[in-house]
Amino acid sequence: PAVAQSRGFTRAAHALLIAQFTVSRHIRELEGSLGVTLFEHNWRSVALSPAGGCWNIATGSSDCWRRPSRLPART
Repeated sequence: PAVAQSRGFTRAAHALLIAQFTVSRHIRELEGSLGVTLFEHNWRSVALSPAGGCWNIATGSSDCWRRPSRLPART
């Protein structure tokens, strides 16, 4: 939730007291294992993607998985 709350990988890394690279790597690994993009980002901002908005990081579950047509494919 740190990336979504802070709306940035660098700010999330500072809040978690870890390197920004580590945050980015973990997000990439999670997206790869789920097969969806959780965050839409550019050099200035980060926002939850539609799939990311469905994902409950606290519980590791998603209501959207029951309705896969709502999830965009990872590009």
